[in-house]
Amino acid sequence: CPDGIVSWVSSVGGGAEPAEVERFHERFRGLPLVCLSQQVLGAPTVLLDAYRGMREVVEHLLSAHGHRRVAFLRGPASHPSAGERLRAYRDALAARGIDVDEALVSPPFAWDAGAEAVRVLFEERGLEPGTGLEAIVAASDLLALEALRAVQSRGFRVPADMAIAGFNDTAESRLATPPFTTARMPFGEQGAAALG
Repeated sequence: CPDGIVSWVSSVGGGAEPAEVERFHERFRGLPLVCLSQQVLGAPTVLLDAYRGMREVVEHLLSAHGHRRVAFLRGPASHPSAGERLRAYRDALAARGIDVDEALVSPPFAWDAGAEAVRVLFEERGLEPGTGLEAIVAASDLLALEALRAVQSRGFRVPADMAIAGFNDTAESRLATPPFTTARMPFGEQGAAALG
């Protein structure tokens, strides 16, 4: 039997509803519990500043590359950090005096549904490089990787035709062809704080 549990709640839950995530953790009641990324059952929690990380990525696309038509691929609607990343996107645009065009914001999608999000933007909404879209920023690297493949399969070049950026600084983002800009989150430091 473990002496305690450190739970990376957002990874355990993915896109699950909060009640389902709570039920999962309920079976460990009685053991010391520390949560990462979001609180469950009133347990002590070590949070990451997903808002700041995403805001820095969007601001990079706006200032360093001069993009103004930046699409946002959302994560699951029930995921609190995905909501913070969307808020950061909106705030970064507003700070530059750029109105948020809702056609550039995808519906909520599962973390691995970047290809579907691109399909919605390109086919349902008629957006693509050269017709109102300069960059895509995704709420996770997994979304960005799938979006990259979907954009490339349509014959567009990244970054020549459009930029793609993600969030989490996964090894996969650095191994992608081409690698893309992403926000590095201090997961090691977060884990150490949870154990401290």
